[in-house]
Amino acid sequence: KFVLVKFIPDKIVATKLYEKIDNHKFTLRLKLRKFEEKKNDKELERIMNDWQPSTEVDKIAIVNAYSLYSLYYSGKGDVEKLKKDFAKNEAMSAHPYIKFQKAKIFEMLVSKNFISTSKALDIISNSYEDVIYSIEFEYKYIKTTKSFANVLWFYGQFLVKSYEDYQQALPKFEQARTLFRKLGLTSDLTYKNLLKSMINSYQQLSNNKSYRGLYTQEVSELRSELYLLPK
Repeated sequence: KFVLVKFIPDKIVATKLYEKIDNHKFTLRLKLRKFEEKKNDKELERIMNDWQPSTEVDKIAIVNAYSLYSLYYSGKGDVEKLKKDFAKNEAMSAHPYIKFQKAKIFEMLVSKNFISTSKALDIISNSYEDVIYSIEFEYKYIKTTKSFANVLWFYGQFLVKSYEDYQQALPKFEQARTLFRKLGLTSDLTYKNLLKSMINSYQQLSNNKSYRGLYTQEVSELRSELYLLPK
């Protein structure tokens, strides 16, 4: 017969474990203090209000991801270190904002030629897909926020710019448009830019013989709506 004996660490191992736990708690307290210090940041405050992190760990991971943008925008950061930083944040929290910020930062790195497009495309595309999946099935309360509308618009723009995939982009734009309207945000500048993105996508599709004349009504309606919006 086999007897299951619960593993009890010896005194030395137990001491090391307690030290690791204490160090981890101390690190979290420091990060929470930094978060409190950043509360005057209006953009971060907006992110917290809209993305609604439910735990302190989520808040810390969001602050970490948020802070990375300004660092890498200046060109000071190393791309391999960035990947490791995001791996740490993703291990800490599954909150979708982290993957959204990851996609945005890598897009920015491509636009500034800090990284080749070929090396970043899969990272960006997978990050956007993960964000949308996470919100659709796990963080459903974010589905009714402006942030989700922005995610859809950003991803649609990425599909257009990187792949010229107007067919895949348009459903994202349509979903974003519906959400902006439900939220009463049609006077928002982002909404106006979204309509322009939709018009351009329909027009690009119409250049294909298979779709010629198919989206005339949609383009006309979008132009009319854009014209009537407050300037």
